[in-house]
Amino acid sequence: MLGLAWGVPGLVALGYAGGMLHILNHAFFKCQLFYAAGCVYQAKHGVDLERLGGLAKLMPLTALSFLVGGVAISALPPFNGFASEFLIYSGLFTGEVIGVWAKLVLAGVATLLAFVGAVSALSITRAYGVIFCRPESEARSIASIRSCKRTAVSKSGTVKLLLAISCTRRP
Repeated sequence: MLGLAWGVPGLVALGYAGGMLHILNHAFFKCQLFYAAGCVYQAKHGVDLERLGGLAKLMPLTALSFLVGGVAISALPPFNGFASEFLIYSGLFTGEVIGVWAKLVLAGVATLLAFVGAVSALSITRAYGVIFCRPESEARSIASIRSCKRTAVSKSGTVKLLLAISCTRRP
């Protein structure tokens, strides 16, 4: 929108491409995080963070899936969230000749995006630590942990990995 208003085609192209890729990426890693949350719910019959803990040993595939989805949603390299946010940042700093106020607006938008990414990384780190790494607060037997649909979790992770590789491959 800003690129259209200022008549900067590079900003328009990179911003639109980054935005569309980011929407697609969010669909994949949010889906993966919901699959992992569903597995945790099936195993513990609840999602109260104060009652969860110690699931990394009991559910290693779910823990890995949650970790991969969390790193992707936090836009850390080399996952697909980073590729789409990098396109958005590249659009913000295209090097086009724009006014001083436009540069200030773009710097503010970049700062806001960085802040949102940092808060996202912190919240995912806390959730992963509480659910999978903290000592189990309730004594439950390993037999009560039911296996979750591994195919759904692994297919989502595979699609994300292939999408990230295709976005970062050079011709």
